[in-house]
Amino acid sequence: MIDDTCYSRHPSPGTEIPGIQYDNISQDIPRILENSFVRKDARFWATSLRFLTYDDGDDSLDAVTTSNTVSNSREDQKAPLHGQCLPCKNKVTIPPGHICGNHMIMRGDIPNREAELHKHRDPCVHVRENSCNDCQNIPLFPNEGKVTKFRIRRVYQPGNTQKYRCHHFVAVSYCWSNEPTAEGEEKYRVVDEDKKERYMRASNATIDRCVAFARENGFRMIWIDQECINQDDTEEKQLAIQSMDYVYMAARTCIGLFRAELPQKHLDCLREIHKTCNYFRGSRGPSTDNQMSPFLPKALTGTIQELSTGRKFFTNREIFASRQIIADTVSTIVNDRWNSRAWILQEAFISTFNMILLFPRVSGVNVRGSLLICHELAQSDIAITLEAMRQCLCSLPVRLVLEKMIEDERRGESSYDSADVLPITMRRLQFFYPPAELRELQNVEDKIAIVANICGYYFRLNTTEVAMTHNSLATCILALSLANNDFSLLIPQLYHFPGSNFLKFPQDENSPFSWAHSFVRNFQYLHSADGNPFGATAVQDTPLLVSVSSRGLWLEGFLWRVDKFISLTPLQTKYAEAWRKLANDKTSSSNIVKENTVKLATTHLLFEIIMYLVAIKEKDVANSILHSTLSLEWSRRNIESVDQLPSGLKIENRKEMFSLDRSPDGKYYQCWIIDRVMEKGGFWVGRLVNPPPVELDEPRNPTGVNTSPSMELDEPSNPTEISIPLIMNLFNMLGYSKILKVSSERRTSSSRDRERVGSGHIGILRVLSFLTMIGEGFEAEGKFFEFDEWVIPDISNTELRLLLTPPTLARLFCPVFAAGAGGSSEKSASREAIFDIDGTPDGETLVLTPLQTILESIPRPAMRAMSVSWVVDMVYQGNGDTEKTKVRVKDKVQGMWEHAILNAEKIEIV
Repeated sequence: MIDDTCYSRHPSPGTEIPGIQYDNISQDIPRILENSFVRKDARFWATSLRFLTYDDGDDSLDAVTTSNTVSNSREDQKAPLHGQCLPCKNKVTIPPGHICGNHMIMRGDIPNREAELHKHRDPCVHVRENSCNDCQNIPLFPNEGKVTKFRIRRVYQPGNTQKYRCHHFVAVSYCWSNEPTAEGEEKYRVVDEDKKERYMRASNATIDRCVAFARENGFRMIWIDQECINQDDTEEKQLAIQSMDYVYMAARTCIGLFRAELPQKHLDCLREIHKTCNYFRGSRGPSTDNQMSPFLPKALTGTIQELSTGRKFFTNREIFASRQIIADTVSTIVNDRWNSRAWILQEAFISTFNMILLFPRVSGVNVRGSLLICHELAQSDIAITLEAMRQCLCSLPVRLVLEKMIEDERRGESSYDSADVLPITMRRLQFFYPPAELRELQNVEDKIAIVANICGYYFRLNTTEVAMTHNSLATCILALSLANNDFSLLIPQLYHFPGSNFLKFPQDENSPFSWAHSFVRNFQYLHSADGNPFGATAVQDTPLLVSVSSRGLWLEGFLWRVDKFISLTPLQTKYAEAWRKLANDKTSSSNIVKENTVKLATTHLLFEIIMYLVAIKEKDVANSILHSTLSLEWSRRNIESVDQLPSGLKIENRKEMFSLDRSPDGKYYQCWIIDRVMEKGGFWVGRLVNPPPVELDEPRNPTGVNTSPSMELDEPSNPTEISIPLIMNLFNMLGYSKILKVSSERRTSSSRDRERVGSGHIGILRVLSFLTMIGEGFEAEGKFFEFDEWVIPDISNTELRLLLTPPTLARLFCPVFAAGAGGSSEKSASREAIFDIDGTPDGETLVLTPLQTILESIPRPAMRAMSVSWVVDMVYQGNGDTEKTKVRVKDKVQGMWEHAILNAEKIEIV
């Protein structure tokens, strides 16, 4: 991400980028947050979307489908469902195995779907799956001829409180100028909501492809931004760009329109790559004999030479004898313009497992027998899921082939016709989501909205106002992330500089914001390889936990006093020499072979360290390592303690036991703990301490949400301290008293029932997810807007607005319901953590770990392995009775700790 949009390109290495300055950041961030708001209005907009539909000339239908009195019962059918998609009408036989190996489209509850698919009934399977009582009266796109009549319709009017909402629409991801209307061709017309006819904004070619997909799958509604957002309404466009994630997550199916054509040789190449990927996922991968025998199982066969030429593992040698075909195929796909737009980056990221890539079908190509292509989803185009394509293009064999070709080019030995495109192709390959600087977007407000949508932030910036008053994109993004309790931009490992750079913190006690280290001035070097930073079970962080003012940063977290050394000398004696040889090994035949060796060695030593800690009765420390490294896929059981590990684990059964994150030095971020054991014979452990009491110097708005002067808090307060009786009253007022009863019953239920729901940290995560969904239900029913009707003592209107948000509700109610869902209040006094730092017996070394739900998700994100903890000092301000104790950051450090969401302490950083 380029720091400011006024810089159109990166400078030469070594040139400092003008960006966030220490002398103005403390004033800029609070001013930026004055333009923040809760995203409830954007969610509200997304509940009544417009759709592009077929115009059958029936005006009476609009009065029905846009009425506020749409039936609340799906079983209350207005008319018998009927209709067929184009393939079913033409009785097109879907070949056996038509559902590709990575087919992730959600299917309806149709018994014996495979048999039903071949009966071609009316209504057919696809029409039944993509219809409901609310949308079935909207006409299907006709199967005969070219569709040229269109009308904009809604299923629900704004303000409709329908609990069940129709999601039977296809959302389109495309480049506005990718398929221009042919010269001399008249543009299609559409009847808008006001009954006036206008020319379509999207090209005819784009509309034709969307309609073809819709009638081949029984869809009645197409969501395409150019037609379904009022482009002349500035206010609506602001709401729309702040809620694109809602649209693409709600869609039944998303389609990405590629312009690149794939001839037979490219399709055959993809098919062989797909077969090879399946082989690698089912095999143990390449390895070799070396000096690391204490860590390796029996050596596996395979060499880097065989992999790089494609002779060993590819099944069709004639195709892969020419590496140029691989390079041509990959470059054709990743360099398509669809893969270069910022808005499409957002759409692809949000709808990854529900995104279908459509390629124009070249005449005469044969796609039968390919499990990569989904033969059911499209006949006019070639349909491949985005996730399946990503797995193919980002696979080990493809990477090896391209790296080999790039190396040959550097040596002057390449015969590839377009060798100059290979480096950019490699950059675009990572996750199939190209870097931000390749996304051709220079608009400040759009960048801010896209980042917020991808990150799922609940609190937003009014991008129109911010763009008019602040030209620093980096400062706006930093303010936005902090307001949402996201500290990921402060992690130094996410910054990849072209040269050597050293992390620096402001040392002057008069310098504001001690946590604003030198790297945050260079957002253009941000780089994250974590495709899903939130993890599979994470819930949203509540912005209520953090606030920023000109005086400093207020947050909740855990303060550790590092004063205990644990000796692991026997492990040092046994493995130090082998570990040193592995680090200095220059004889491996390839980087891939060495990577595999390092991974096996790291896995083995982590297990040895955990077992040694158990043997010396340091289970809390062992659990800290386990929670920070264990792979969710390794065991089907929810392992939250070393006591739950299977006994007698052999080396061959520990493969993939730990989820390891690769670091730039060729090892893994988790290797720091092994390095400490091998170099120093052990590590230092921190124990929780009570932080100094927080003294707020001025009234704080914990989220930075803009409030008028009449709504300012009269005195410092924290809404998280609202009493349990008040929480109960809120539940009763909102009409959810039954939930309290159910939770109470679960507290007294049998241990077997509680175990079924979940226990420990897993149970708490489930409670948080459940309560977040309840909070979203409050919003959908308009419960968050009725402030004037509520009279609650001892709570201001501002606090109420902060309280009634889905993340905040989940956070507030979680301790109340954790026990009822099988969870437990997490222990705090005995918790211990390990940090990559030397402590002292007198406890002068202090480390602060900010509380972030994102870091406590399961599976845990890669960021948990990085430097998310701060090394801090106590700061004493004032004299006598007015003396206040705070903390100042002086460094960042890696650590390992047990999962924790509850029982954090309030801390203020100056």
